[in-house]
Amino acid sequence: MSAMNDIRSPYGEGLDPNRLYEEHPNPYFERKLYMPLNGEWDFLMSKDKKDRDYGEKILVPFAVETRLSGINRKVEADDYLVYRREVRVPENFKGKSLLVNFTFVDQVAEVYWNGQLLGTHEGGYLPFSFKIDRYKDVNVLEVIVQDDTDSPVYPRGKQSNDPKGIWYTPTSGIYGPVYLEAVPSSGYVTKLTIKPDLNRKSFKVDCAFAGKKGEAVLCLYHDGDLVSRKCFSAKAEVSGVEISAVGPKGEYFVYDLDNPNLYEMVLSYNGDEVSSSCALRQFSIVGENGRKAFALNGKPLYVSAVLDQGYFPESGLTPPSYKAMEGDIALLKRLGFNALRKHIKLEVPRFYYLCDKMGMLVAQDFVNGGSKYNPFLIVAAPFIHLPIKDNHYSLLGRKEKKGRDYFYSSVYKTQDYLFNSASLFMYTVFNEGWGQFDSESLTDYAYGHDPTRLYDAASGWFDQGAGDFCSRHVYFRRVRLRHGKDRILSLSEFGGYSYAVKGHTYGDKAFGYKLYRDPEKLERGFEELFVKDLFPNIRKHGLAMSVLTQLSDVEGEINGLVTYDRRVLKCDGRKIAALNEEAQELFLKGR
Repeated sequence: MSAMNDIRSPYGEGLDPNRLYEEHPNPYFERKLYMPLNGEWDFLMSKDKKDRDYGEKILVPFAVETRLSGINRKVEADDYLVYRREVRVPENFKGKSLLVNFTFVDQVAEVYWNGQLLGTHEGGYLPFSFKIDRYKDVNVLEVIVQDDTDSPVYPRGKQSNDPKGIWYTPTSGIYGPVYLEAVPSSGYVTKLTIKPDLNRKSFKVDCAFAGKKGEAVLCLYHDGDLVSRKCFSAKAEVSGVEISAVGPKGEYFVYDLDNPNLYEMVLSYNGDEVSSSCALRQFSIVGENGRKAFALNGKPLYVSAVLDQGYFPESGLTPPSYKAMEGDIALLKRLGFNALRKHIKLEVPRFYYLCDKMGMLVAQDFVNGGSKYNPFLIVAAPFIHLPIKDNHYSLLGRKEKKGRDYFYSSVYKTQDYLFNSASLFMYTVFNEGWGQFDSESLTDYAYGHDPTRLYDAASGWFDQGAGDFCSRHVYFRRVRLRHGKDRILSLSEFGGYSYAVKGHTYGDKAFGYKLYRDPEKLERGFEELFVKDLFPNIRKHGLAMSVLTQLSDVEGEINGLVTYDRRVLKCDGRKIAALNEEAQELFLKGR
């Protein structure tokens, strides 16, 4: 890692260690009694789990391997990462129970409070929390983590112990915001799931409570004005509470990418108050005769997306700040894209809220896992059709039953984590066969839990005929697609045009699908890609979605629209925006 160039994004400069990720990470489940626990923690990396000789400081929430963490070292599978910090409980928290929340910790974590084990968590891509009833004015929070990047059980995304090409530096330890919340000891809100019903102009709410029975109050606001109010009896589980989205003068606000109207919902119970962002919108499929398309609120829309891997040179999988997330989304909007494909990682909820607020659709990948993938399949699949059935578990890296079971268990948890997002319109279950298994039944399983989204069962290849998309990746040849018949035709990855901008590369070795050495030729290449590849497939075959590779360079992979440090846009943004506008016009003419 030390041999890599020390490039940094503007967002990683001048960060105050005492003011990292200050805003609440989860606008879909937000409490006002909140305290961030980011910043400097005591740290040690040891082969001995009992070692407590804290000799270093680490900057949370950045992974051990990153420069911003202050550690910047490789982690072995037998290493223990031990974190410690003092937690001074605020006066207005006292007399209540505490919830200590971890957004992301990779991979297996034990959490201790004043020397007592609170609990453990396995897997690196989902949040978890523990309740604390006994505490002092000043307390000690410790976290012990182990991370085996090569584990066949847990998801790993693009992490690799041999980072090169499309595989990147591992992420270990705490790499998402940590925060404390205070809740009434006698009872508090544990769930708030909001289901928009556009036809009825209302929201249906599922919620849950811990503690005594009582009255709950649901209030809906738009732009600070009260729209409606509902009282009901709070029980352990309450489903289907309906609240109108129509205001006192008959007005209501539909979500649209040009007018991303958001409502705020506040659930109060027993002195606990949780707020969530939500929107009145509907996702569906429209069309016939091989011209199926995605529709927002019943209106067909060409989905022009960019692959977004969410890596930064100084901080890896963790953006340096919320401003860094906002900057990426704003760039894509300026370039005329209306969607991003969040590729093989999950973000903090505030990222999805920013997409909601800025009118940017999100296609979300589930995070892949399994054992090492067959190198022949990785190399051959882009060039030749391989009719592989995904119930051959060992062939696609899913021999371990525990790993398959973990993936199943993570599906519902991922859907619950992101359910209230207004902009998240689809999930990709598997990408390019990485750890793929039983994709048809898994897609049905996911759809049964959340039927409000669309599903790409197998993006790229090894399609088993399931899901809502006929999904193809094309990199090394002209794009010639056949219509999707009863599914949406999607070019779910294409492009990958590479250009190394001197002084803005991460390392000396460069990877891409088509290399350009001249920025003017790169620009002409992008124009030809749209005019000769995208446009004919929209006109002739009903192509309804495309995902350009990719937003930014990532480590040695230099096929980004912008450099890894986000300092140089490699193409004329106005031309890209004009090409996107033309794609929309061609699509609508063919409806």
